[in-house]
Amino acid sequence: TYNGEKYIKNQINSIIKQQYTKWILYVRDDGSVDSTKEILVQYKTKLKEKIILIEDDLGNLGVNNNIFSILQ
Repeated sequence: TYNGEKYIKNQINSIIKQQYTKWILYVRDDGSVDSTKEILVQYKTKLKEKIILIEDDLGNLGVNNNIFSILQ
C-alpha cells in the first residue's frame, strides 16, 4: 500500500465479504504519509489471523520492489 487511505477500507472489506474464507492478506505499507498504516493496524487488530502486516524500516521501495519484498 501507499497513501491508500481513501480506498484501503473498501478493498479490505471487499476481501472480507468474499464467500471464500480461507484467505490470508499480506500487506506491506510502502512509506505512506497518510493514515493508511493506522487503518491497516486497526484491521490487523480485528483480524489477527487473516492479515499479515509486514513491518520493516526499508521505507519507500516503489511498486515493484514493494511487491518483491512481500514475496521474499
